Amino acid sequence: MRHPTLRLFVLACLCGLPRAQDGAGHWNQLANTGPFDVDWPAMAGRNGEALVFGGWDAIDGLDMTMAYRRGGWSFLNPPARPTKRGAASMTYDSRRGVYVLYGGVYPGGVNRLDTWEWNGTTWTQSFTAHNPGRTVRAGMAFDAARGVTLLVGPDTWRYDGTDWSQVATGPGNGPLAFDVARHRCVWYGGNAGTREWDGNAWSAPVTGPVVSEPLLAYDADHGVTVLVDATTGDIHTYDGTRWTTQYVPATRPPSRIEAGVAYAGPALGLLIYAGGPINGGLYRNDLWQYVQHWWTTGSGCTGTASYRPDQETIAAPAAPGGSLSYFVDFQNSGAANLPIVQLVGFSSTQWGGIPLPLDLAAFGLPGCSLYTSIELTQTGVVDPFGYAVWTLPIPNNPALVGGILNCQTMVLQGAGIGLSALGSALINN
Repeated sequence: MRHPTLRLFVLACLCGLPRAQDGAGHWNQLANTGPFDVDWPAMAGRNGEALVFGGWDAIDGLDMTMAYRRGGWSFLNPPARPTKRGAASMTYDSRRGVYVLYGGVYPGGVNRLDTWEWNGTTWTQSFTAHNPGRTVRAGMAFDAARGVTLLVGPDTWRYDGTDWSQVATGPGNGPLAFDVARHRCVWYGGNAGTREWDGNAWSAPVTGPVVSEPLLAYDADHGVTVLVDATTGDIHTYDGTRWTTQYVPATRPPSRIEAGVAYAGPALGLLIYAGGPINGGLYRNDLWQYVQHWWTTGSGCTGTASYRPDQETIAAPAAPGGSLSYFVDFQNSGAANLPIVQLVGFSSTQWGGIPLPLDLAAFGLPGCSLYTSIELTQTGVVDPFGYAVWTLPIPNNPALVGGILNCQTMVLQGAGIGLSALGSALINN
């Protein structure tokens, strides 16, 4: 097996590496302490920034505006701002470049029915003729396909920047996220399933994991809706068809309820902040980031061979100066000693102007697809137990952090060819 370290270095510098997609990862703690010990904060994000407003501490409601950007927290508190509250809903309107906040409740049960907008400098109240009524942690997301903010509870409401209007009944209480790739708002309802809003109606529910303290956000950098169980730190991802439970190592956020969540673009990723105690204890003020570092997509095929390499998984995350280890399972010891070729590339969307994935049926490989560009190859053989492990050195170049490598295995059986699914890895620091 050859180790093309120098070639990887040159290609990475010339081509750059794309960002990662759906897959398993790990938690990083970005800040041990935040500005306040609080639960029920309103939280939303845009690329490079997570905005937090309000929440409850152990004594009172808050009316503080805070932003986390790479490097730390900033206080953003103009004289004009919403009144104290927790459990408000907030999202970022990318069309108008403002954060939209609605509702919430003041300790003691005083409901807030007002709408506010943050433009990066100050809060401005939007005096609407209508409102969705009393809400507590109602699901809210900006529907970029239709240019409106959607809020869900017993009924579905939309806000166009001027007024609220009811557009449907249901689906009920639960968090909401907007799937940028598929132009759908995704609602998570626990036992009630997962439903999608296409701008006209709610879909039938899809069965998925049941989480008691759900935090939901769409990860546009990875193309999936991410569900966090705030009590355990477990991660589930939804691709529009099914839910997948992701592997998460033991290091994860301490248990909490009523936390804030936001996706803050590729610069910061998925963040959760603060939250209340479970069965007594202290309020949280910590900030955690979920980093995805490996994933598989597509499906393998036997093609014209008798064996299909199983989906590739990655045995270890990588950092500059380290290496990636890819594991391929043929699930059949009869494949022992067959020659295999590892195809390695930097893109899963195109190769030399050819869109990917590429259907290989026209090339005599029915049911097979090429998922990666091919910048280099490695050769090897299947071991006596029907497995193969690839090791790929990563140049010691900090500029590679945040990029991905794609790998797809080809098995050669005489004139026959079979292909694995695509395995991809994020290069970590």
